[in-house]
This record gives sequence, structure tokens and C-alpha cells, in this order.
Amino acid sequence: LAKARILYNEPGARECLYDKEQNIPLFIVEGFGDVWACQQAGFHSAVAYNGSSISMEQASEAVKITSRAQKQTKKANKYIVLVPDFDETGRIKIAKNIEIIRKINPKVEIKVLYGVDEYSYTNEEGKETQCKDIGEVLQHHGNEAVAKLLRDKRMSADEHRVREVLDYDHFTKEMQIQMVADILGEVQHTIELDSLVPEISEKWRVPQ
Repeated sequence: LAKARILYNEPGARECLYDKEQNIPLFIVEGFGDVWACQQAGFHSAVAYNGSSISMEQASEAVKITSRAQKQTKKANKYIVLVPDFDETGRIKIAKNIEIIRKINPKVEIKVLYGVDEYSYTNEEGKETQCKDIGEVLQHHGNEAVAKLLRDKRMSADEHRVREVLDYDHFTKEMQIQMVADILGEVQHTIELDSLVPEISEKWRVPQ
């Protein structure tokens, strides 16, 4: 399928990333609407894969764009940020997308957007509902809220993977320890884990 080979809005995002004045990452989102939400919030470096997960061709293109942008601009923030939908399938997709991108290049720097589910709205039945994507944040909270998320809420892919392991209660403590050790053993970038240490220590009931 041709759709699986191209990233929606790639020419615009590429232009943005190659601009030496701009120090922003490549945001990889699920669909057209999320790209438009990024643009309305002033971030024009967003592309969409429009599928159940990113394809090898799309991942390869994303890696190529960001590494070229780093070389050309010498800016620190020319990495990939995955923007998930905040529901169960969105979570599964993130793990899959990290894996696919790392198959292309295990050293590529990937971050994951978080915090969308900290925003909520009242639905038609009058119930308080968590926003599940940046489109809903835009609709109910406006451009500024989306800009703030895109600017401030990025965690490293490996921290995200560790948090996913800690979240699933059906893993035993021993399994969690092994899985976290495996993730940290693969880390190719310096990652900040200070915020995770207290959580891990409380979860596993071990001293920090």
C-alpha cells in the first residue's frame, strides 16, 4: 500500500526540521487530525503514519530526516517524539512503534509524549471524561494547552517502557525486576531516571 510508505505532511515537517533557527523534534502522530492539532499549536514538524502502526518504510524515513537535521543544524532537539492515543490500543502501538524504529537504527533518540490524559472534559451525558488524544485537548482546552504538552511533556522511550512494566500488575515483582533490568541494559542514550527511583522503590518495597 502506498499509504504505508509515506508520512503525511513529511515535506512540511522536513523543512521545519532542517531550519537552523528551530530547535524542535519530529512529532510522529497517528492520524491527520493530530497533525492539524500540532500545527494549530504552532508545531509544524508533525507527521502521521495513518495505520495501525508505523511501517518500516515510514520509520526509515523518520530516522533519515532526524539524523540529517541533527547533522545540518547541530541542534539537540532533532529527535523523534511519538504521540500516542491515550487508550489501550494507543499504549500497545507505542511499544510496537519504538521496536520498529529501533530496528532501523537502535541508536536513534526517541521520546514519548505524556500528559494528554491529565486533561478532561464533560461529555454529552455530563460525565467527566479524560482526553484521549491531542485533538480532544485542542477542542476542549485550546491551542495553548496543546503547545504546552508538545513543549514540556516528553519522556525517553526507555523510561516509558519501564513505566509500562511497572503499570502492569499481573507481572510478579521478580519478573518486573528482570524486565526493567533488560530495558536498562539496552539503553543507548543517557536517560533521567531520578523521578522513577522513588516509584520503583515504593512499588518493589526496596530502599532507594
